[in-house]
Amino acid sequence: IPGAVFLEQDLQQKLFAGDPDRRIILHDHSGKHVLDTCAWFLGHGMKNTRALKGGIDAWSREVDTKLPRYRLEID
Repeated sequence: IPGAVFLEQDLQQKLFAGDPDRRIILHDHSGKHVLDTCAWFLGHGMKNTRALKGGIDAWSREVDTKLPRYRLEID
């Protein structure tokens, strides 16, 4: 996904120190596990945080079919 970056602790701290209205879209592989993280961000004042429905797998099927799909063994 263009502009997507891995959410590390340093980035999270920068986001929380910035504009609480900034749009943040979180995603994981299937969209199942990211909901807790999204709720945590919302609960800590990041008002415009959303989770990508279906995750990166849905994105690769529905939006950018050139993006290679992969399978997680634990998903």
